[in-house]
Amino acid sequence: MFDRRLIEHFDWGFVVLILLIGSIGLVILYSALTAGHDVGTVHILFKKQMIWMGAGFTIMMISLMIDFRDLDKLNLFVYALCIGLLISTVIFGQLGGGSRRWLLIGFIRVQPSELMKIALIISLASVYSTSASQTGLSFRKLIKPAILCAIPFVLIVNQPDLGTGLLLLLIAGSITLFVKVERKVLFTLSGICIAAAPLIWFGLKAYQKSRILTFLNPDRDPLGSGYHIIQSKIAIGSGMLTGKGFLKGTQNALSFLPEQHTDFI
Repeated sequence: MFDRRLIEHFDWGFVVLILLIGSIGLVILYSALTAGHDVGTVHILFKKQMIWMGAGFTIMMISLMIDFRDLDKLNLFVYALCIGLLISTVIFGQLGGGSRRWLLIGFIRVQPSELMKIALIISLASVYSTSASQTGLSFRKLIKPAILCAIPFVLIVNQPDLGTGLLLLLIAGSITLFVKVERKVLFTLSGICIAAAPLIWFGLKAYQKSRILTFLNPDRDPLGSGYHIIQSKIAIGSGMLTGKGFLKGTQNALSFLPEQHTDFI
């Protein structure tokens, strides 16, 4: 039965803020698309973005009506489902840009690694809700969370998608620190990470090292791996605080941005 208290105590300002941010995003997307694309392509991409925005908003509203205790009961199912999708991606995923990150389910393209972030949060919350203590988590209590995190991390890195894999570790680490760990555990793990850093670096592939070095110094390869970062700095810098204005962007109009309608925005 629907709980009327949900409406009475609902934060409608939060919903308005989300709709406002989404609307601003649509305006910016349209401005970025207009230069360098024909009218038909602009309408298709803009319409697709509106559909996904509406779908996401609908899912969000439905999720708000779900009792978090029900999520706790379903955490293993959700986790196992996402692991299954990740395994399917490695085997049947669409190859693009040298990696398999997308899975085609019917007519919908899904990126399971993104769903895995939500599944991991739910699973860790379920585990920590019963194992957390005032003194902090011990090594023994961190074994299960570590396994829950390691399985998707390995699958995602093998796509390969090191960035999303590291983001998964960051999410898990943030939740764990928030729950609290024993001081000796924290110092020990920190020492292990520092000591393992050189080994991890030498274990990275050439393109992964290049991305890290480019992030630190884009000018080392201005026409190659550093091109996107440099162009983004030019786009932001030339617009200064107020921007160039609606439909007046120069970097997209002059075709300096190869993927001007993606998350490069």
